[in-house]
Amino acid sequence: MKIVKATINSLIIILLVLTNSCKSDNNLKIDVSKTSNPNLKIKRYEQAIFNIPADSFIYKIGAFQKDFPLFLNGDLSDTNSLLQLKSFCTDNYMIQLNNEVQKQYPKLDEIEAEFNAAFMHYKHYFPQGHIPVIYSYVSGLDFEFPIKYATDNLLIGLDMYLGENFDAYSVSGFSKYRTHWAVKEAIVSDAMLEVASGILPENSSSDNLLQLMIYQGKRLYFMKSMCPEISDTLLFKYTINQLKWVNDYEGKVWSTFLENKLLYNNDKKMIKKFMEDGPFTDIFSKDSPARIGYFIGFQIVKNYMTETNSSLSELIKEVDSQKILKLSHYKPKL
Repeated sequence: MKIVKATINSLIIILLVLTNSCKSDNNLKIDVSKTSNPNLKIKRYEQAIFNIPADSFIYKIGAFQKDFPLFLNGDLSDTNSLLQLKSFCTDNYMIQLNNEVQKQYPKLDEIEAEFNAAFMHYKHYFPQGHIPVIYSYVSGLDFEFPIKYATDNLLIGLDMYLGENFDAYSVSGFSKYRTHWAVKEAIVSDAMLEVASGILPENSSSDNLLQLMIYQGKRLYFMKSMCPEISDTLLFKYTINQLKWVNDYEGKVWSTFLENKLLYNNDKKMIKKFMEDGPFTDIFSKDSPARIGYFIGFQIVKNYMTETNSSLSELIKEVDSQKILKLSHYKPKL
Protein backbone atom coordinates (compact mmCIF):
# COMPACT_ATOMS: atom_id res chain seq x y z
CA MET A 1 0.00 0.00 0.00
CA LYS A 2 1.32 3.41 -0.94
CA ILE A 3 2.19 5.57 2.03
CA VAL A 4 0.64 9.02 1.81
CA LYS A 5 2.31 11.93 3.52
CA ALA A 6 0.42 15.17 4.03
CA THR A 7 1.98 18.48 5.02
CA ILE A 8 0.52 20.94 7.44
CA ASN A 9 0.02 23.38 4.57
CA SER A 10 -2.21 20.87 2.82
CA LEU A 11 -4.56 20.71 5.80
CA ILE A 12 -6.10 24.16 5.66
CA ILE A 13 -9.43 24.47 7.41
CA ILE A 14 -12.11 25.96 5.19
CA LEU A 15 -13.03 29.40 6.47
CA LEU A 16 -16.32 29.31 4.62
CA VAL A 17 -17.84 27.25 7.40
CA LEU A 18 -17.11 30.07 9.80
CA THR A 19 -18.12 33.14 7.80
CA ASN A 20 -21.06 33.18 5.48
CA SER A 21 -24.56 34.50 5.07
CA CYS A 22 -26.73 32.86 7.73
CA LYS A 23 -30.49 32.90 7.89
CA SER A 24 -31.70 33.88 11.32
CA ASP A 25 -33.65 31.31 13.32
CA ASN A 26 -34.07 33.27 16.50
CA ASN A 27 -36.66 30.84 17.86
CA LEU A 28 -33.91 28.22 18.17
CA LYS A 29 -31.52 30.49 20.08
CA ILE A 30 -32.64 29.49 23.54
CA ASP A 31 -31.16 30.15 26.97
CA VAL A 32 -29.59 26.98 28.33
CA SER A 33 -27.64 28.66 31.12
CA LYS A 34 -29.79 26.89 33.73
CA THR A 35 -29.35 23.50 32.10
CA SER A 36 -26.68 21.40 33.74
CA ASN A 37 -23.47 20.97 31.78
CA PRO A 38 -22.83 17.26 31.15
CA ASN A 39 -19.05 17.91 31.24
CA LEU A 40 -18.44 15.41 28.47
CA LYS A 41 -14.93 14.20 27.81
CA ILE A 42 -14.06 12.35 24.65
CA LYS A 43 -12.43 8.99 25.34
CA ARG A 44 -9.49 8.68 22.98
CA TYR A 45 -9.29 5.06 21.91
CA GLU A 46 -6.73 5.76 19.19
CA GLN A 47 -4.32 7.36 21.65
CA ALA A 48 -4.57 4.33 23.91
CA ILE A 49 -4.02 1.53 21.42
CA PHE A 50 -1.50 3.16 19.09
CA ASN A 51 0.75 3.93 22.06
CA ILE A 52 1.04 0.27 23.12
CA PRO A 53 4.49 -1.08 22.18
CA ALA A 54 4.24 -3.71 19.45
CA ASP A 55 6.33 -6.25 21.34
CA SER A 56 3.98 -6.21 24.33
CA PHE A 57 0.70 -5.37 22.59
CA ILE A 58 -1.04 -8.70 23.27
CA TYR A 59 -0.16 -8.56 26.96
CA LYS A 60 -1.05 -4.91 27.59
CA ILE A 61 -4.24 -4.45 25.56
CA GLY A 62 -6.34 -6.03 28.32
CA ALA A 63 -5.61 -3.08 30.61
CA PHE A 64 -7.77 -0.88 28.34
CA GLN A 65 -10.84 -3.11 28.18
CA LYS A 66 -12.55 -1.33 31.07
CA ASP A 67 -12.12 2.11 29.52
CA PHE A 68 -13.08 1.08 25.99
CA PRO A 69 -15.67 -1.68 26.30
CA LEU A 70 -17.32 -0.72 23.01
CA PHE A 71 -14.13 -1.58 21.12
CA LEU A 72 -12.74 -4.31 23.35
CA ASN A 73 -15.86 -6.23 24.27
CA GLY A 74 -14.70 -9.57 22.91
CA ASP A 75 -12.70 -12.39 24.37
CA LEU A 76 -9.20 -11.00 24.91
CA SER A 77 -7.90 -14.52 25.29
CA ASP A 78 -8.66 -15.06 21.60
CA THR A 79 -5.18 -14.85 20.12
CA ASN A 80 -6.37 -14.52 16.53
CA SER A 81 -8.53 -11.51 17.36
CA LEU A 82 -5.70 -9.88 19.26
CA LEU A 83 -3.28 -10.44 16.40
CA GLN A 84 -5.73 -8.81 13.98
CA LEU A 85 -6.01 -5.78 16.26
CA LYS A 86 -2.25 -5.65 16.63
CA SER A 87 -1.88 -5.84 12.86
CA PHE A 88 -4.18 -2.83 12.52
CA CYS A 89 -2.22 -0.80 15.07
CA THR A 90 1.18 -1.68 13.60
CA ASP A 91 0.23 -1.17 9.95
CA ASN A 92 2.34 1.65 8.54
CA TYR A 93 -0.60 3.29 6.81
CA MET A 94 -2.73 3.28 9.97
CA ILE A 95 0.20 4.60 11.97
CA GLN A 96 0.54 7.45 9.52
CA LEU A 97 -3.16 8.25 9.75
CA ASN A 98 -2.94 8.24 13.53
CA ASN A 99 0.15 10.45 13.47
CA GLU A 100 -1.74 13.02 11.41
CA VAL A 101 -4.72 12.77 13.74
CA GLN A 102 -2.48 13.43 16.74
CA LYS A 103 -0.79 16.32 14.94
CA GLN A 104 -4.09 18.03 14.19
CA TYR A 105 -5.95 16.91 17.31
CA PRO A 106 -3.46 16.67 20.18
CA LYS A 107 -6.29 17.82 22.44
CA LEU A 108 -10.04 17.98 21.90
CA ASP A 109 -10.92 20.75 24.36
CA GLU A 110 -12.70 22.95 21.79
CA ILE A 111 -14.68 20.05 20.37
CA GLU A 112 -15.63 18.87 23.87
CA ALA A 113 -16.89 22.39 24.65
CA GLU A 114 -19.03 22.30 21.50
CA PHE A 115 -20.40 18.89 22.42
CA ASN A 116 -21.26 20.08 25.91
CA ALA A 117 -23.12 23.08 24.48
CA ALA A 118 -24.98 20.84 22.01
CA PHE A 119 -26.02 18.37 24.69
CA MET A 120 -27.12 21.15 27.01
CA HIS A 121 -29.56 22.05 24.25
CA TYR A 122 -30.45 18.37 23.94
CA LYS A 123 -31.27 18.15 27.66
CA HIS A 124 -33.35 21.32 27.37
CA TYR A 125 -35.53 19.69 24.72
CA PHE A 126 -35.33 16.14 26.06
CA PRO A 127 -34.83 16.25 29.86
CA GLN A 128 -35.07 12.45 30.10
CA GLY A 129 -32.77 11.84 27.13
CA HIS A 130 -29.54 9.89 27.54
CA ILE A 131 -26.19 11.59 27.04
CA PRO A 132 -23.92 9.30 25.00
CA VAL A 133 -20.39 8.23 25.75
CA ILE A 134 -18.17 9.77 23.07
CA TYR A 135 -15.10 8.03 21.67
CA SER A 136 -12.53 9.12 19.12
CA TYR A 137 -10.72 6.57 16.98
CA VAL A 138 -8.94 6.04 13.67
CA SER A 139 -11.42 4.47 11.27
CA GLY A 140 -9.05 3.62 8.44
CA LEU A 141 -10.84 6.19 6.23
CA ASP A 142 -14.39 4.97 6.73
CA PHE A 143 -15.77 7.68 4.46
CA GLU A 144 -19.37 6.48 4.45
CA PHE A 145 -19.64 6.50 8.25
CA PRO A 146 -17.23 9.07 9.71
CA ILE A 147 -19.42 9.20 12.82
CA LYS A 148 -21.42 6.31 14.23
CA TYR A 149 -24.17 6.49 16.84
CA ALA A 150 -25.46 3.33 18.50
CA THR A 151 -26.82 2.41 21.91
CA ASP A 152 -25.92 5.76 23.45
CA ASN A 153 -22.38 5.74 22.09
CA LEU A 154 -20.89 8.22 19.61
CA LEU A 155 -17.81 7.18 17.67
CA ILE A 156 -15.83 9.88 15.87
CA GLY A 157 -13.41 8.82 13.15
CA LEU A 158 -10.98 11.70 13.48
CA ASP A 159 -9.12 10.56 10.36
CA MET A 160 -12.18 11.69 8.39
CA TYR A 161 -11.76 15.29 9.55
CA LEU A 162 -8.22 16.10 8.45
CA GLY A 163 -9.08 18.85 5.95
CA GLU A 164 -10.24 18.70 2.35
CA ASN A 165 -6.70 18.75 0.95
CA PHE A 166 -5.40 15.81 2.95
CA ASP A 167 -3.58 13.72 0.35
CA ALA A 168 -4.99 10.37 1.46
CA TYR A 169 -8.50 11.48 0.51
CA SER A 170 -7.71 12.17 -3.12
CA VAL A 171 -5.49 9.08 -3.41
CA SER A 172 -8.36 7.00 -2.05
CA GLY A 173 -10.67 8.43 -4.70
CA PHE A 174 -12.93 10.48 -2.44
CA SER A 175 -14.88 13.15 -4.29
CA LYS A 176 -13.80 16.73 -3.77
CA TYR A 177 -17.35 17.92 -3.21
CA ARG A 178 -17.53 15.63 -0.17
CA THR A 179 -14.04 16.09 1.29
CA HIS A 180 -14.72 19.84 1.19
CA TRP A 181 -16.48 19.29 4.51
CA ALA A 182 -13.93 16.93 6.09
CA VAL A 183 -13.05 19.63 8.60
CA LYS A 184 -12.99 20.08 12.36
CA GLU A 185 -15.94 22.47 12.29
CA ALA A 186 -18.19 19.69 10.98
CA ILE A 187 -17.55 17.16 13.74
CA VAL A 188 -20.20 18.19 16.28
CA SER A 189 -22.91 18.99 13.72
CA ASP A 190 -22.28 15.68 11.94
CA ALA A 191 -22.55 13.92 15.29
CA MET A 192 -25.86 15.59 16.16
CA LEU A 193 -27.19 14.62 12.75
CA GLU A 194 -26.46 10.99 13.64
CA VAL A 195 -28.14 11.41 17.03
CA ALA A 196 -31.21 12.65 15.15
CA SER A 197 -31.19 9.50 13.03
CA GLY A 198 -31.09 7.43 16.19
CA ILE A 199 -34.26 8.94 17.66
CA LEU A 200 -36.34 9.46 14.51
CA PRO A 201 -38.61 6.66 13.26
CA GLU A 202 -36.85 4.69 10.54
CA ASN A 203 -37.62 5.20 6.87
CA SER A 204 -39.50 2.60 4.86
CA SER A 205 -38.21 1.28 1.53
CA SER A 206 -41.52 2.41 0.02
CA ASP A 207 -41.16 6.04 1.13
CA ASN A 208 -41.90 8.66 -1.51
CA LEU A 209 -39.93 11.83 -2.19
CA LEU A 210 -41.98 13.97 0.19
CA GLN A 211 -41.53 11.54 3.08
CA LEU A 212 -37.78 11.39 2.54
CA MET A 213 -37.51 15.16 2.26
CA ILE A 214 -39.44 15.63 5.51
CA TYR A 215 -37.27 13.00 7.22
CA GLN A 216 -34.06 14.77 6.22
CA GLY A 217 -35.63 18.12 7.04
CA LYS A 218 -36.33 16.84 10.55
CA ARG A 219 -32.72 15.69 10.92
CA LEU A 220 -31.43 19.10 9.87
CA TYR A 221 -33.90 20.91 12.11
CA PHE A 222 -32.83 18.75 15.04
CA MET A 223 -29.18 19.52 14.29
CA LYS A 224 -29.93 23.24 14.05
CA SER A 225 -31.77 23.05 17.38
CA MET A 226 -28.73 21.48 19.04
CA CYS A 227 -26.28 23.85 17.30
CA PRO A 228 -28.31 27.07 16.80
CA GLU A 229 -25.25 29.11 15.81
CA ILE A 230 -24.37 26.81 12.92
CA SER A 231 -23.92 28.52 9.56
CA ASP A 232 -26.24 27.72 6.70
CA THR A 233 -23.31 26.58 4.58
CA LEU A 234 -22.35 23.99 7.19
CA LEU A 235 -25.97 23.10 7.95
CA PHE A 236 -26.64 22.13 4.33
CA LYS A 237 -23.00 21.52 3.35
CA TYR A 238 -23.33 23.94 0.46
CA THR A 239 -20.78 26.46 -0.72
CA ILE A 240 -21.77 30.11 -0.56
CA ASN A 241 -22.54 30.09 -4.28
CA GLN A 242 -24.63 26.92 -3.99
CA LEU A 243 -26.52 28.41 -1.07
CA LYS A 244 -27.21 31.55 -3.08
CA TRP A 245 -28.47 29.45 -6.00
CA VAL A 246 -30.89 27.40 -3.92
CA ASN A 247 -32.20 30.49 -2.15
CA ASP A 248 -32.68 32.28 -5.48
CA TYR A 249 -34.37 29.30 -7.16
CA GLU A 250 -36.22 27.74 -4.23
CA GLY A 251 -39.56 28.58 -5.81
CA LYS A 252 -38.46 27.15 -9.15
CA VAL A 253 -37.37 23.89 -7.50
CA TRP A 254 -40.68 23.56 -5.67
CA SER A 255 -42.59 24.34 -8.85
CA THR A 256 -40.67 21.57 -10.62
CA PHE A 257 -41.72 19.09 -7.94
CA LEU A 258 -45.37 20.10 -8.21
CA GLU A 259 -45.62 20.40 -11.99
CA ASN A 260 -44.04 16.97 -12.51
CA LYS A 261 -46.00 15.36 -9.67
CA LEU A 262 -42.82 14.18 -7.97
CA LEU A 263 -43.77 14.55 -4.30
CA TYR A 264 -45.58 11.22 -4.06
CA ASN A 265 -43.34 9.37 -6.47
CA ASN A 266 -41.34 6.54 -4.88
CA ASP A 267 -39.20 5.69 -7.90
CA LYS A 268 -35.72 5.23 -6.42
CA LYS A 269 -33.85 6.50 -9.48
CA MET A 270 -35.88 9.70 -9.49
CA ILE A 271 -35.50 10.18 -5.74
CA LYS A 272 -31.71 9.83 -5.99
CA LYS A 273 -31.61 12.89 -8.23
CA PHE A 274 -32.76 15.06 -5.35
CA MET A 275 -31.53 13.21 -2.27
CA GLU A 276 -28.06 11.82 -3.07
CA ASP A 277 -24.80 13.70 -2.84
CA GLY A 278 -22.97 14.88 -5.92
CA PRO A 279 -21.38 17.93 -7.50
CA PHE A 280 -24.79 19.34 -8.56
CA THR A 281 -28.39 18.36 -9.42
CA ASP A 282 -28.31 17.42 -13.07
CA ILE A 283 -31.87 18.41 -13.98
CA PHE A 284 -31.04 21.97 -12.93
CA SER A 285 -27.87 23.91 -13.70
CA LYS A 286 -24.30 23.04 -12.76
CA ASP A 287 -24.48 25.91 -10.29
CA SER A 288 -27.16 24.07 -8.31
CA PRO A 289 -26.23 22.02 -5.24
CA ALA A 290 -26.95 18.33 -4.80
CA ARG A 291 -29.31 17.04 -2.08
CA ILE A 292 -31.84 19.75 -2.91
CA GLY A 293 -34.44 17.57 -1.20
CA TYR A 294 -32.67 18.14 2.12
CA PHE A 295 -32.93 21.91 1.69
CA ILE A 296 -36.60 21.84 0.69
CA GLY A 297 -37.41 19.39 3.50
CA PHE A 298 -35.80 21.71 6.04
CA GLN A 299 -37.75 24.71 4.77
CA ILE A 300 -41.03 22.78 5.04
CA VAL A 301 -40.23 21.59 8.55
CA LYS A 302 -39.11 25.06 9.65
CA ASN A 303 -42.36 26.56 8.34
CA TYR A 304 -44.34 23.81 10.06
CA MET A 305 -42.69 24.52 13.39
CA THR A 306 -43.40 28.25 13.06
CA GLU A 307 -47.01 27.77 11.95
CA THR A 308 -47.95 25.14 14.54
CA ASN A 309 -45.71 26.19 17.42
CA SER A 310 -44.91 22.50 17.91
CA SER A 311 -42.19 21.30 20.25
CA LEU A 312 -39.18 19.43 18.95
CA SER A 313 -40.37 16.20 20.56
CA GLU A 314 -43.76 16.65 18.87
CA LEU A 315 -42.05 17.13 15.53
CA ILE A 316 -40.09 13.92 15.95
CA LYS A 317 -43.20 11.95 16.85
CA GLU A 318 -45.24 13.30 13.93
CA VAL A 319 -44.92 10.74 11.12
CA ASP A 320 -47.56 12.15 8.76
CA SER A 321 -45.51 13.97 6.13
CA GLN A 322 -48.61 15.13 4.28
CA LYS A 323 -49.88 16.74 7.48
CA ILE A 324 -46.57 18.49 8.03
CA LEU A 325 -46.60 19.84 4.47
CA LYS A 326 -50.21 21.00 4.71
CA LEU A 327 -49.82 22.76 8.05
CA SER A 328 -46.52 24.33 7.02
CA HIS A 329 -48.26 26.46 4.37
CA TYR A 330 -45.01 26.18 2.47
CA LYS A 331 -45.19 28.18 -0.76
CA PRO A 332 -41.90 29.76 -1.80
CA LYS A 333 -42.02 32.65 -4.23
CA LEU A 334 -41.18 31.98 -7.87
